[in-house]
Amino acid sequence: MSISESSFSPTNSSVIITERGIRKLFTSIAVGDVPLALFYLGIPAEEIDMVNDIVPGEAAGTIPCHPLCPCNRCTAKSAGLGLDINVRNTEGLTPLQYAVQHNLHPLVMILLKYGADASLRSAYESKTALEFAKERYYEDIAVTLQSWKATLTPDESETLPS
Repeated sequence: MSISESSFSPTNSSVIITERGIRKLFTSIAVGDVPLALFYLGIPAEEIDMVNDIVPGEAAGTIPCHPLCPCNRCTAKSAGLGLDINVRNTEGLTPLQYAVQHNLHPLVMILLKYGADASLRSAYESKTALEFAKERYYEDIAVTLQSWKATLTPDESETLPS
């Protein structure tokens, strides 16, 4: 069988790379690795400085450069994988919903700043990021989401903790 007859194609290869990238993105969120999550989303490395400023109880400058960062102190922008900010994992969750579930307020703020859609519903549970925050009593995240115009429908307001 020649190379041209094989099932390998650039399109199949890019799909595999994208699926791996999505899996790695959600894994980095699950373990709280904000710099790596930013890398996979192609968000500029300068945003790490914003995270340093807003993480409660943590002194500025304590988040080190990530090993994948190509610069001398995260001053250059990193293209990363450039995954869609609203990409969904195999569970049907967006990075914003996943960051809410893992109580990563700094990452939630950065995702919203870069265009994450707070009104999207999870594929299986049909919940928004604000509903996940309210269910888990993450009031600081709920307030942030509401400041970005995330709302609950009247039906949801009655069933969720206030």
